[in-house]
Amino acid sequence: MTRSVVSAALEATASPWGVSAALVVAPALVRGADRLRRTLLPSLLEARAGNMAAGAMHAELFEIARAYLGRSAAGTHGESPVEEPLLASIVTGGSFFAAKGLAEAVLGQVGVAGVQPAAAARIEFKPVMLDLFTPGRAAEIVLTLGGTSAERVGVVGEFSAAVLERFDLDGPVAGVELRLDRLEFAADAERKLRRPSDFPAVERDINLVVDDAVSWGSIAATVRDAAGTLLEHCRLAQVWKDADRLGAGKKSVVVMLRLRSDTGTLSGEEANRTVQAIVDACTRSVGAVLRG
Repeated sequence: MTRSVVSAALEATASPWGVSAALVVAPALVRGADRLRRTLLPSLLEARAGNMAAGAMHAELFEIARAYLGRSAAGTHGESPVEEPLLASIVTGGSFFAAKGLAEAVLGQVGVAGVQPAAAARIEFKPVMLDLFTPGRAAEIVLTLGGTSAERVGVVGEFSAAVLERFDLDGPVAGVELRLDRLEFAADAERKLRRPSDFPAVERDINLVVDDAVSWGSIAATVRDAAGTLLEHCRLAQVWKDADRLGAGKKSVVVMLRLRSDTGTLSGEEANRTVQAIVDACTRSVGAVLRG
């Protein structure tokens, strides 16, 4: 548990949840701490640094608490001038991918995984630039609920060298922050249990060449939509770049697929049709070319 009021130095980093300045408490509730924090991540980094200085070398920390954001149109329609999002934050030693796995585990537990194309709630990880994180090692977690407009419900990334230096921490260190107040409306409160299929799975790999700017999240969403109910699992296996072989600004993305039917054993022909539908959809959606 960390304080909601922090120092100006701890509040120097921009919040993922808005550009409004930190609200100032006067008089200060704690000496040297008069700002209401807009994100929990700096507080957890400070706590990690304190733990490690005391010899706890594996300080994996989380906190669930509120942040405080000033509304741009204070008091509109009777609203409070202060927004108080409920956040769940994690700071852990490791890479972006370790933190992303933690984020997916939490989202899966609250039923907002968006694995099936027909799911009411769809989660995607999209590249983002934030002061806290290393460029190219950060993503925003975007929720699309019932086909409505997308909304940021979380961020994940590796903390930048400048941020780690501020807290006297050695990297890599990664973090996750989720807005529970936005996720609660999408959570699947009544889990639908699905009986595992009695039939064997078919596993296939596809090697797609796409522009370097194309994110894994957009590829995965296209794969899920194209494969329908036969897709049990898709995973990013490898990303490879070679300007001489692939062309400048291109990358090779290897996607591992596991297909399975609930009604019978998939034939090779059925699996091939599904894989071709996936490749065709990726060509239309993200400009992918199948690499032989």
